[in-house]
Amino acid sequence: MVKKSVNSEDVIGAFIDSSPIPQFIINPDHRIIFWNRALEKYTGINSSEVLGTDKHREVLYHAQKPLMADLLVDGDLEGIKKWYQGCKRSSYVDNAFVAEEFFPQVGENGVWLYFTAAEIKDEEGNVIGVLETLEDISQRKNMELSLKNAKKEWEVTFDALPDLISLIDVDHNIMKVNRAMAQALNLKPEELVGKKCYSLVHDTDEPPSYCPHEKLLQDCQQHCKEAFVDSFQGDYEITVSPIMDDDQLRGSVHVAHDVTQRRKMELALKESEEKFREVFNNANDIVTLNIMHEEGPGKFMEVNQAGLDTLGYTREEFLELSPQDVLSPEDQKNIPEKFKKLLEEGYINLEMTNITREGERIPVDVALHIFQLQGQDVVISVARDITERRKAENALIQSEKKYRTLFENMMEGFAYCKMLFDDEGQPVDWIYIDANPAFYEITGLEDVEGKKVTEAIPGIIEAQPELFELYGRVTLSGEPETIEVYFKPLEIWLNISAFNPAPEHFVAVFENITERKMAEMALKKSEEKFRNLFETMAQGVIYQDKKGIITSANPAAEEILGLTQDQIKGRSSEDQSWKVIHEDGTDFPSGTHPAMVALKTGKRVKNVIMGIYNPNKSEYVWLNVSSTPEFEAGENEPSSVYNTFEDITILKKVEEALRERNAQIEAILSNLSDGILIMDKNGEFFMINDAAVEFHRFKSKNEFMNKISDYYDLFELYSIEGKPLSTDDWPAIRAMRGETIHESEYILRRTDTDESWFGSYTASLVYDDKDDLEFVVLILRDITERKKAEIALMESEEQYRLISENTGDVIWLMDLDSQRFTYISPSVYKLRGYTAEEVLDQSLEDILTPESYQYLLERLPQKIQAYRSGDESMKFQTFRVDQVCKDGRTVPTEVVANILTDETGNITGLLAVSRDITKRVEMEEEIQRSLQEKEMLLKEIHHRVKNNLMIIASLLNLQSRYIKDKKALSIFKESQSRANSMALIHEKLYRSTDLKRINFGEYIKTLSTDLFRTYVGDPSRVRLNIDVEDVMLDINTSIPLGLILNELVSNSLKHAFPDERTGEINVVFTLTNDEYQLKVSDTGIGFPPDLDYRNTDSLGMQLVTSLTSQIDGELELDTTKGTEFSIKFKEKEYGQ
Repeated sequence: MVKKSVNSEDVIGAFIDSSPIPQFIINPDHRIIFWNRALEKYTGINSSEVLGTDKHREVLYHAQKPLMADLLVDGDLEGIKKWYQGCKRSSYVDNAFVAEEFFPQVGENGVWLYFTAAEIKDEEGNVIGVLETLEDISQRKNMELSLKNAKKEWEVTFDALPDLISLIDVDHNIMKVNRAMAQALNLKPEELVGKKCYSLVHDTDEPPSYCPHEKLLQDCQQHCKEAFVDSFQGDYEITVSPIMDDDQLRGSVHVAHDVTQRRKMELALKESEEKFREVFNNANDIVTLNIMHEEGPGKFMEVNQAGLDTLGYTREEFLELSPQDVLSPEDQKNIPEKFKKLLEEGYINLEMTNITREGERIPVDVALHIFQLQGQDVVISVARDITERRKAENALIQSEKKYRTLFENMMEGFAYCKMLFDDEGQPVDWIYIDANPAFYEITGLEDVEGKKVTEAIPGIIEAQPELFELYGRVTLSGEPETIEVYFKPLEIWLNISAFNPAPEHFVAVFENITERKMAEMALKKSEEKFRNLFETMAQGVIYQDKKGIITSANPAAEEILGLTQDQIKGRSSEDQSWKVIHEDGTDFPSGTHPAMVALKTGKRVKNVIMGIYNPNKSEYVWLNVSSTPEFEAGENEPSSVYNTFEDITILKKVEEALRERNAQIEAILSNLSDGILIMDKNGEFFMINDAAVEFHRFKSKNEFMNKISDYYDLFELYSIEGKPLSTDDWPAIRAMRGETIHESEYILRRTDTDESWFGSYTASLVYDDKDDLEFVVLILRDITERKKAEIALMESEEQYRLISENTGDVIWLMDLDSQRFTYISPSVYKLRGYTAEEVLDQSLEDILTPESYQYLLERLPQKIQAYRSGDESMKFQTFRVDQVCKDGRTVPTEVVANILTDETGNITGLLAVSRDITKRVEMEEEIQRSLQEKEMLLKEIHHRVKNNLMIIASLLNLQSRYIKDKKALSIFKESQSRANSMALIHEKLYRSTDLKRINFGEYIKTLSTDLFRTYVGDPSRVRLNIDVEDVMLDINTSIPLGLILNELVSNSLKHAFPDERTGEINVVFTLTNDEYQLKVSDTGIGFPPDLDYRNTDSLGMQLVTSLTSQIDGELELDTTKGTEFSIKFKEKEYGQ
């Protein structure tokens, strides 16, 4: 293999040219010598156009302003500070500067660049050029500007909102409030910060029981609560939303919206509607409302449950019909004449025949009355079934759902606009700058940003001139204003608050108050409906005064009781002439009559069953009675009571029969594990068991039954493959069409919770004696867990198949008894040249080389036996074996094997992965050869360095023999000693297996002993004590530390014991917590007190001081007991 030598300049050039960061280099003459490809792409200028020129100034700036690279190459640091005042020195590179500037010449509109200029020096430290790198930070700059503007807009909006808003931390401390909140508490916003919210708002020592912030602290969810706030003297809708930071709850946004006026109107309307609904919902006769046109009656607009039950329609179907659709053909002919009379007289009573959905004829007595409702003629019809057939149970008609869409924490519309004035300073138009979702929801407009209001709402100047005056005045004066106005283009009432956030701009915050304005009209119409219904309804109604005397009764009461109006009025519930009994036949005491109880307690009494004698029928009729007390304003005692009752005689008989039957069925169904759902022939569900409730993911039967009427809206059906199915595809509907449904599997989803599961359906049809379908029994079974297991198994098998077929490694299974493969992945062809089918016919001996086969036979049984003995670490094993290829080659492989066991723990085989490691083996061999060569070379170097140092020491020794001057001789001897100390290190390295580190403890012993022998003629006079640890040190630390040791030990030997004095020299070397300490001390005459060892002419002490600094050590001298030098240091980390 031929190795190509690479010039360092070529490497640098290639590196700069391939860098993704735009870069260029100029020389000391300001000429461009490098212009990389990234800069070519960024500026659009090729390197060939600028190399050798100084055009970089024109490309990136302009000629009057030099680039930082030009200033730095000249060494003009003052110029850098002058031209780039925001520049800084780089914290990573010496003599480099960083700055950011706007470059107008780059790109279409100029860009912000972050740039670095750094000196390039030669080996002698001379500046030979400057490298400048550029980074586009325009996006960051734009984001910083947007963030600043967004923060300003948020602050303006926050203070402009009329709702009371505060930011509260997790300890109930107020962090920030808007202007409305501060004004409500008669304080400044800054005075509220840091205070407990409940202390200021509720004047309590702890949060109130309904506090939504307390609930938010528990579940980190948004909460909403309406409550009366004493300190604000009103009803408020309080919404709290969590403030999260890195999934950590920091507090909440607390928004209080004043709903006092709305609550008052709602209560008034609710009281009126309750009276109307109480009568309407409890009527047993058919009650309908429909619009009256000039040509005749229009579609029905309302119907009670009795009408739906009697005529057999769903509510949706019935409201698509008109009176002609439910009348007999003969009655349809008379409609024009009858309704002409109704228009003339306002009220008629007649007998007609209704036709049910199934074609059944029902004769009815109909009372028709015409009245005005919201500006239209409306007909109320009360039809009584005069065939005495079974009357169905009434279902309560739920009150119309009222709601208001909440938009996050702000329910008002918000528009930020710029006001436009004419030459005379009059407002003529405004431009929408920003609008929130509530704005669009209230106005119905779309995409108004950037548009003028005259474009968005044509004709607004003529329709609403007062708005132009208001917004113009607020914009010019800066004073906020509030107005309530009927907005003609949208036909709604608005409450508008406007303020001036900036010159020529205004903000409008508004809410729709149409509902409040229209409440009085709705209240009036509700009262009118109540009066009409009282006279025409079939349910009995009786009013009694506070003494219980009957003051009025409607016609239905006369018929049910078998008495005339005159016979009823003036009597009380305690009148002994009434014959009243309980359901068990015992007498009904007059004092316990619902009316009398309601008068005594002041509370409503509902659904009291009693039997009362009807003289016209000469029998007892059964009534369901409810009594409601009424109060005059400011009074605590009832002033009257009204009673509503219906004849349930027939229903009582039917209920008894059904009760016995249902009890039997319920007992059976409740003990079944499968869900049971029973549906009548009309598709109405009427019986379920507990398992069906659980199947449909409900907590109770009552909860399920309350929602079962919306079954096909509440649940969605999908095929097992996930295809959406229609209502006609439901198992019950298909069964009613005659299809067989047996353990059909589907996916169900609850639309209100988004929960999905798998279910199995079986349908059974039940017929009556006439072979007509009576009802359908659905058997439901939850198969979710089974389906999940099946899907998981399929996915697992597919993943395993894809891995085994596409991996470069070979995956295989082997039976241990036969030593043959039961599976092998197709990748074996790439490894050995055999197909998977061919390998399945081979034995283990055929696949491996004889050496590898013998290796495996010896080790594999041992591993398996150890695993059988309980050693779990043996379950996974790695082997290095050679495999035989089809062309005769052998390939080295690494096999990772896993022992497989069955459920009882018996070993069944091996699952393993074989990987080709040919390249790794070749690389290891190459690295080993290279290491051996380098090790021999390094040993030879250390050996030669040691020999050279020994030669120098020998030359110094020879030369010293001719020197007579003692001072000069001492210098030679010291130099010889220093050379010997360094030679000793290289000798240690040469003889060591570690060519970079030596055992410094052993080195200290050898060097100290050699010096002792050199300088001490009489060993009995001076003792050398050595206390060292065996510590390995790098050569870069060992050489300077060895020289330090040489100087300090030599100094003690030469100067500490003059005039044949005796004493000790101690050398100590220790390692404690990564810190080394070398101590050299003697008990001699001591260090001269007038000599500063850090500032002396002595070459030895200069060497000690300099070399200590070289290894980042600390040198200390202690002269209290002789002389002691101590050096502490931590070994540096040197490059490998």
